[in-house]
Amino acid sequence: MKKYNILFAVTVLVLASLACQTIMGGGNNDFQVPDATQTEDGGETPAVTPGATDGDGGVTVGGESEFLATSDAFNLVSTPETVTFQTKMNVDDVMKFYRDEFASQGYAEDS
Repeated sequence: MKKYNILFAVTVLVLASLACQTIMGGGNNDFQVPDATQTEDGGETPAVTPGATDGDGGVTVGGESEFLATSDAFNLVSTPETVTFQTKMNVDDVMKFYRDEFASQGYAEDS
């Protein structure tokens, strides 16, 4: 009897796993990763160059952004709706930067 319970439990887990995989897209890896290229000194250059876009103009890696970013921003990625980046500034300095910049443009912070 115990063998049948274990077999039943394993069967249910396998079926649940297959159902979840089907719902989530089945692990379809149809994306392409560009290859890095070799430089003259033997190093590799990144496959995505600063200022590169995704072809549709939707995502920009590096380069200019229509959104404000700190002067030391790196790993900058922008879309038409958002910008993300990293900075070595602490949180208080970043908050001061944005408060000063937006105040100079006439915006007021909500309380």
